[in-house]
Order: sequence, then C-alpha cells, then structure tokens
Amino acid sequence: MDIEAIEMVINFDIAHDPEIHLHRIGRTGRAGNTGITGSLYNDKEAHKLALLEGDIDPIADSEPLPPLSLLEEPPLQATMITLLIDGGKKQKLRPGDILGALTSKNGITGKQVGKIQIFDYWVYVAVNRNIAKIALNQLNTGKLKGRSF
Repeated sequence: MDIEAIEMVINFDIAHDPEIHLHRIGRTGRAGNTGITGSLYNDKEAHKLALLEGDIDPIADSEPLPPLSLLEEPPLQATMITLLIDGGKKQKLRPGDILGALTSKNGITGKQVGKIQIFDYWVYVAVNRNIAKIALNQLNTGKLKGRSF
C-alpha cells in the first residue's frame, strides 16, 4: 500500500522480521511527516519484541491494556456534532449566510456554532450537541441565499 499522510499505525501482530516491522511503522514518517505507532501483544509474543532492534520500536514504553470492564461504560461523546448542508460555494454560500440562518429568529447563539467548512457542493457546520435538533430545524425551515437546502 502507498498511502500518504498516515498519522497512526497499530500492529495487531508482531512481525517476525525487523525489516518488515520497520516498513510497517515507517509509514507514519514518510516525507518528513511524523506519527504514532503502537503494537498490541500478549505475554506469549513478548519474545518477538525482544528480537526487534531496540531503537525501532522500544518496548520500554509498554503499558497494559485497560480492563475489559471499561467496555461496559458508555463512550464519551464529543460536545459538538457536525451537520451537512447540501449546498456550497457553487451555490454562493458563505459562512456568514450559515451563521445568520442558525442564529436568526428563535435560533441558537453564535457561541453554539463551531467551525464552518465550505466545499463546492456541500457545507459542514459544527454545532453544540445539545442544540443540534434546533440548529437542524433552523436550517430545514429557513432559507440560505433565498433558497431551501
């Protein structure tokens, strides 16, 4: 595989050959980029790590996995949620148009709106999770540039 800009590699099995291991984890460091690598292993596989050169993937940073009981807890939720608007630069939408539609009559406050990313044919807008339905209603019932999206 030749994939650009990989930020993280997680090995779920330890390579038998140090060169293969280096090739795997090296994907995060291509073209001057940096990234994080990790290897999952159990006690039976620790000898494989010992065969790797110490400067390739040092095992000094080893940590046990969290307990399985952690999976019983509900996952943390982000404070923001992303909404998709089916219109963008080609429809002449600008961030101010979207912010105006969201904060208009009976809408939300500007502080509840996050990043607005505009592409040619769609827009992503981040809003606080707890007011997402209100924001979506504002966009569905309101107009942007005199049009419904």
